[in-house]
Amino acid sequence: NWDVIWHYAAIHASYTLISLALGTLTAVPLAYLAHRSTRTYAVLLAATNIVYAIPSLAMFVLMFPLFGVISDV
Repeated sequence: NWDVIWHYAAIHASYTLISLALGTLTAVPLAYLAHRSTRTYAVLLAATNIVYAIPSLAMFVLMFPLFGVISDV
């Protein structure tokens, strides 16, 4: 049983390291470009704000029926 746990832990660790490497390879050049150019900074700031807002909007949609915010009038 421990062999299975260690196997899946190793897979999880490799996925984590791969995603961390891809995120770093994406973020560092974009951060450099944003630091060098005001226009690029504004575009990246707007894009990241949109990406951060989408999950919270989806959560609001899921919470409305749960808490009875939408009424059948």
